[in-house]
Amino acid sequence: MRKFTDSAQNDEIRKYILAASLRPIFRLMMKITVEGRENIPTEGPALLAANHFSWWEPPAMIFSSPRPIWFIGADDLRWELRIRWIIRLYGYIPVDRRRADKRTFDQAFQQLEKGRLVAIFPEGNMQAQELRTPKLGAIYLAHRANVPIIPIGISGQLNPGSFWKKMQRPMVSVKIGKPFYLPPLPEAWQEQKKAMIETGHLLMRNIAQLIEPERRGIYK
Repeated sequence: MRKFTDSAQNDEIRKYILAASLRPIFRLMMKITVEGRENIPTEGPALLAANHFSWWEPPAMIFSSPRPIWFIGADDLRWELRIRWIIRLYGYIPVDRRRADKRTFDQAFQQLEKGRLVAIFPEGNMQAQELRTPKLGAIYLAHRANVPIIPIGISGQLNPGSFWKKMQRPMVSVKIGKPFYLPPLPEAWQEQKKAMIETGHLLMRNIAQLIEPERRGIYK
């Protein structure tokens, strides 16, 4: 038990140090603005839920959060070379997108039980430049966790490579919304899928309010 505890504490310390080291670099590379940082609680568990248009949302969230984050990410992703080292060093909870992954849920719940921040991208992938309907697995996790959900909208010039080639700093906006809870699921399992679809739309509408209208998709 002591060994496990020490390992968990080391993970948290590593995340603090890496985030503190990266913030000055991000400021040099991007014009990044953050609104609503005070909506992230100073302690206790919460689930961060953000849109997913590019590779750069996780680094932007690391920059914006005053606390370490345990991201949930697909285990089959080939991260873009420019941020691969950041993601691997910072660490994340891998999920198998091909099937329901109980291990992922167990690891996420463990971190939440320890009072930590866990981040999900409800859309599940980066295949569009506007909001889409969320994956039910992410909504199931949000319901089961029963912790505050903090919507985060990340927008702006999320393809920074073209700007860096011109020696320009792209503009990125991170807006952190107020925490809220999802309504409880009905007890009858026949009604639960319908309820999860509806609460999934509720979650995405909260995210939509934090990004530019042209990217809100069906949640305009």
